[in-house]
Formats: sequence, structure tokens, C-alpha cells
Amino acid sequence: MAYCADLSSSELRTVHALRAARLGSLLAVALAIGCTAVTAAPAGPGGPWDSGVGPDTGADVVQPVDASACQPGDLRTFHPDGYHPASGAWQGVCPVDGFNDAIQGFFASCLSTLATTDLCSAFRTQYATCFDCILTPESAATYGPIIDHGGFVTGNVAGCIELSGTADTGAGDLPCAEAVQARTGCELAACQANCPVHDAASLASYDTCADQADKGGCQSYLAAASCEDGVADAGGPATDCLLQDFKSFYDAVVPRFCGKAAPAGGDAGADSGGPLDASGQ
Repeated sequence: MAYCADLSSSELRTVHALRAARLGSLLAVALAIGCTAVTAAPAGPGGPWDSGVGPDTGADVVQPVDASACQPGDLRTFHPDGYHPASGAWQGVCPVDGFNDAIQGFFASCLSTLATTDLCSAFRTQYATCFDCILTPESAATYGPIIDHGGFVTGNVAGCIELSGTADTGAGDLPCAEAVQARTGCELAACQANCPVHDAASLASYDTCADQADKGGCQSYLAAASCEDGVADAGGPATDCLLQDFKSFYDAVVPRFCGKAAPAGGDAGADSGGPLDASGQ
């Protein structure tokens, strides 16, 4: 399932994609300029998200996708990195001030169909700590709720499982979180270089490659990550980690990392306050 907004070349376009084959698998948003054309990825090793949102060139550079090249790479020497733990729960760095909700402001300014590079840059300037809490680069030692992979971002399902207890235990499942992150790491190792993401079509190609990797070199990691089934069965807040719609995942999980502390006897996942407008104000 994908969504493409018909935006001008001066605006960011987001593609929301679901990995419906497995619970808790890749939740992604591809970042590109324009809508109908296949466009080049932003300049630089990490796109506009590593060092701030870069300027829009205003030009769509057509870059044909070679579908035959989008195949899983050799995984015989793959070993997962050490676990990147969640950056922390209820960090309280994204304020809610009256009707202004910084968490929703980030989405509106940086990820929604109304997002632009200028709006996202303005948001980062005004809410730098909140921005850095929500979005962390793939190379970071700890991960926030959304992970930047360069051409696309993913929801930190593993970190969410780590932080969110089940109805049975009330505590996060760190072994399962580690297994989920290892599976995602294997998929990235297999497909990230061979299947660069530019738009909905290339994101779907990446998704297909990851599925192929799961049936091959990532099969053992996929089996270990089936612990997600137990998370789903146990219920509790951790079930939100497995939501298959990106916006639903964002709304449920980002506050647990970056929102205010949970009130006594409750879950602060639904902070009060309405969304910021698209300007981030």
C-alpha cells in the first residue's frame, strides 16, 4: 500500500508504505522531490536529514530504476551490529503548548504531504531538541522512534518493544527487540545498496528485495523475530509497536520517546493538544 501526493517540484513528497507480510516489519516513508517522476535522491551521504534539510534544487532529475539490479546482496559474512538501544522513554523534549503539539508539528512540517524543506528546516530551528529526539541517523549509538536511512526513514519497532511493556509483564521485551533489530539490519544489508529508494516504485522494489532476503540469507533472523507474535498476543502498550500504518505508528510511539512523562496510572501516549499547523508554529 502506498500513497503519493501530487505535489510540485518545490515540495517534499512522502510515500507511506506498509510491510503487511509480517507484523512489525519495515514501516517506511520515502523522501523525494516531485511526484510523478522518478527523482534523484538528495545530495550527500545521508540526504537532507543528516545535517539539516537541504535546499530544493527545483529540478526533477529522472533516474531510471534498474529492477534487475534490485536483488539481495551476498549475506554470507553478515553479522548484526551491536544492539542500538532506544534513546529513552518520555524524554519530554517535544512540548505541547496550548493547541501546538510539537510532535504533530514535526510530522506536518517534515513528513506529511504538506511538508517542504523550508518548513522542516524552520521546525528544526525552533524545536532542535525535539527534532533530534524524533529522528536519529542509522549510525547513531541509540535510536529514537524514527530512524533515518538516507533516502527513507523507518519506524523503530525494536526500540518501541524495548520501551513498551506487555499486559502480562508490564516490562519491555529486550531479547525480542534485539531480534527484531537484527532482522531489519539483515534486510538493510541485503537491499539498501542494491535498491536505492527514490519514490513509491523504488520503495516497493526495496520491499520485495527484503522479502526475498527473508527467504534466503535472513531466514534465521526472521525466525528469531517471530517473537513479535508473542508481543501481539500478550497485549498491552507494546502492541502499538506493531501497527502497520505509518501515521498510526507515529502517533502512538513517538510520544513514548519524546513526549512528556507518563502521568501516574496512565499512558501519556496521547498527549493533549492539537497539531501544529504546517508551518510548525
